Amino acid sequence: PYISRLHFTLEIGADRVVIADAGSKAGTLVGGVKISKRQLWHGDEIEIGSSSLRFESDQRDEAVRWSFPAGNGGEMLLVNEGMDTLVGETMGHFKLDRIAHLGRVSGLFRGRDQKHARPVMVKVMYPSITSDDAHRNRFVRAVHSMMNVRHPNLVEVYGAGKQGLYCWCAMELVDGASLRDTINTFGKDGRMDWREALQVAVPVAQALECALEHKVVHRNVSPGNLIQRTDDGFVKLGDLMLAKALEGANAEQITAPGEVLGDVAYMSPEQLVNPSQVDWRSDQYGLGATLYALLTGSAPFEAKTLKGLLRAVQQDICTFPPQVQGEDNEDFLSIVLKMLAKSPEDRFALPGQMLNRLHQLGE
Repeated sequence: PYISRLHFTLEIGADRVVIADAGSKAGTLVGGVKISKRQLWHGDEIEIGSSSLRFESDQRDEAVRWSFPAGNGGEMLLVNEGMDTLVGETMGHFKLDRIAHLGRVSGLFRGRDQKHARPVMVKVMYPSITSDDAHRNRFVRAVHSMMNVRHPNLVEVYGAGKQGLYCWCAMELVDGASLRDTINTFGKDGRMDWREALQVAVPVAQALECALEHKVVHRNVSPGNLIQRTDDGFVKLGDLMLAKALEGANAEQITAPGEVLGDVAYMSPEQLVNPSQVDWRSDQYGLGATLYALLTGSAPFEAKTLKGLLRAVQQDICTFPPQVQGEDNEDFLSIVLKMLAKSPEDRFALPGQMLNRLHQLGE
């Protein structure tokens, strides 16, 4: 029911294949990102509605450059770095079956835990991110240190290691969809009821409380890192181990001057200024921005360019559109706006304070 009669087109040329969305209602996603038009490469996964198609080609190029939208502004070039050649390989006792998503610093594969006979997700870092043995060893140690951090609302980590130039981390496969997919399905004209959004806010706040106890700042709490289980709506926060692994020197390495890591539209104003000097309140902002998107269908701030988006996040005041405001959701909207305060001092000081407000509202 989510696929249009004419959903997308393929232009097949002598040296390339180009996919273009044909004005479909739900949109066409490639590698988890909604596209209007772009070239396809070997291993690309196309998502339309609840169906997935994998594009395979004899023409493989390890140096291919992938173009993805940077939040809501501009284009950010990402390097494939040979990810398509890893399909079918085994890392540790985890076999990589297919590419699920290519992101800013890593590729995500659906795979199989051959030792415990269970499906998994395997995150493989681009070699340019963990560029030498010192970085790779630090990454593996950091992920291993997070394996004992357990919480029902955190995606569980199964193992990590290094293989050649690649660092990898195997984790729980949550049978569901990311909240990014949910928001994309809603579109601009759809939105989630505030009571449903409350059921997202509480478990994520609990996960952030656990992260704070272990002195870990996530730095990328956004719809793409929140997975909602299909059968019961249970929400889990992913990539906490990646936050730990990319602390310190690694974080500085991948955040060059004028460049930001993460989904810009969901990043706090202070993170855009100094990403290394943030605390859990920056993650609180990311949760607030995600809740805003669930309630309205879009992130708190949008712009046609990355520069414009950065300015809006840092300077513009966040308000809810009139169609979202109602007599019965005023308290919840005020909580979300507190999370989205420009200054960290104006947000909740501790996760427990935020949870108390959310629980009171739930009761």
